[in-house]
Amino acid sequence: MYNLRKQTGYQRHRPVGIKTRPVTIPIGERRAPGPNHQPGYLRVDSVHQGDQDGVKGVYPINTFAETITDANGRQRKRYPYPLMMTPYEKLKSLHWAEQFLKPEITFQQLDAHASAISDNEAAQRLNDARIALFKTILKRSKTAA
Repeated sequence: MYNLRKQTGYQRHRPVGIKTRPVTIPIGERRAPGPNHQPGYLRVDSVHQGDQDGVKGVYPINTFAETITDANGRQRKRYPYPLMMTPYEKLKSLHWAEQFLKPEITFQQLDAHASAISDNEAAQRLNDARIALFKTILKRSKTAA
């Protein structure tokens, strides 16, 4: 198509070509969150633990890092063990957290739901759901083609 457009015969019949203009939409902005004392804003670092025998590994989520300035003036992030929490554990640790729950939901109900399965079982369910999702996407792309 592009080679055809370069030919003089094509350019005589279609002399004007409008080029695509880039649009600047910040899809993934990297900036510090401004929580204004509201839950829901987290700075998240995820670290992949690697794959084992072709099975995807887990991605631990590290939040609430403390920033340390070293002797050279460089800022380093540290994740002390007492600060390592899941987003749910962090929400529960806030003294005003219950006001952000829906009226019909309690932390006791959420605790029961969270402890119903192990982390490994939850990761396995996630992997199974991901495989099923990609299979349906693959089927749709084959039928659309």
